[in-house]
Amino acid sequence: METLFKPVIDYYKKYYCRQPMGTEWGLGWCNIKTRIYNYPRDCLHLLRMRIEVFTNLCETLRTEFGMKSTRNISVEETLALFLVICGHNMAQHSVGLLFGRAQETVGRKFKECLQACTKLSGRLLRKQSAEQLRHVPRGLRDDNRYWPYFNGFIGAMDGTHCTVMVAGADATRFYNRHSQTSINVLAICNLDLLFTYIFVGCPGSVHDARVLSYAMERDPTFPTPPVLKYYLVDSGYANTRGFLAPFRGHRYHLTQFQDGSPPRDEEELFNRWHSSLRSVIERTFGVWKKKWRILSEFPRYNVETQNKLILATAGLHNFIRLSQIPDFDFDSAFQSDAISREQFSNNEESGVESSFLQEQETTADGTYMQTIREGIKQQIWDAYH
Repeated sequence: METLFKPVIDYYKKYYCRQPMGTEWGLGWCNIKTRIYNYPRDCLHLLRMRIEVFTNLCETLRTEFGMKSTRNISVEETLALFLVICGHNMAQHSVGLLFGRAQETVGRKFKECLQACTKLSGRLLRKQSAEQLRHVPRGLRDDNRYWPYFNGFIGAMDGTHCTVMVAGADATRFYNRHSQTSINVLAICNLDLLFTYIFVGCPGSVHDARVLSYAMERDPTFPTPPVLKYYLVDSGYANTRGFLAPFRGHRYHLTQFQDGSPPRDEEELFNRWHSSLRSVIERTFGVWKKKWRILSEFPRYNVETQNKLILATAGLHNFIRLSQIPDFDFDSAFQSDAISREQFSNNEESGVESSFLQEQETTADGTYMQTIREGIKQQIWDAYH
């Protein structure tokens, strides 16, 4: 009889009576929980958010996105191990040692939390209506550096690379100009450092302008600018209807003006303030990648998983920001007017892509936007002289 029931008993013990690994392998969840609930700096470092935000996020994922505690592991611990993996790009085996959990448990719970956070991202990055896009962004009208000159501004757009693990012959498509395998991510943000749109999936070898073209053609949720509205973009995109680019061949980046020399002509003055307003996307990328090192450090996941991680961390970024609880990373970004562009975005044009941009700018839409840009340029020049 004992022999007959032994397989059943063993199965029950293995899958229904799991116990955490010994605490000698790591702090264990009990000790980690003590640190994050009692030491704010430890919580911010370990989980990339304050304990109040973490608590709210747990409740949101539990009540609205189906995450559940089990006999052996709570929603809080599941979310914590997911945040540690994303925030520190830590290997799942190492996280298992830290939390006192088997690697199989960590991998399974990582997938569960990734699915829930991806759904959360879908809600927080919901497509904006045409009426919402016509609305003047909060803060723009009150800033006389940009108002009324850029009164059609509805957001800043740029591309950035996120590392990815690709094997075999397919890896060639994913090599970017820094010889790293990556995904070229198109993003739009507002003046509050919130992502309003994310497009993922393009290999790192694809130029920014092509990624935008694919997004507009293939993604029905792309927020096309209404009439008289536009996104600020850099010189890697065409200056065409709905997308206001700087003047090429003139100083543009804020770092180029930091030596104290003023703009030398109308085009440089326009570029100076265009760059200042558009820098919000660079600062948003800066906060995003600083919090979630899994986006830019040694790649551990394939394209499918990394695409989900990009969306999930963008959703977490917005959730933290919308919580309106003071956060050091966001506060620092607001105090900074500029951040190294080369670190977070893409700005190198090949001859082929330059031809592609010129082709777009010679269309009727390109001519229309050229007229808009000339008008803004003259307004700014008249105001400052």
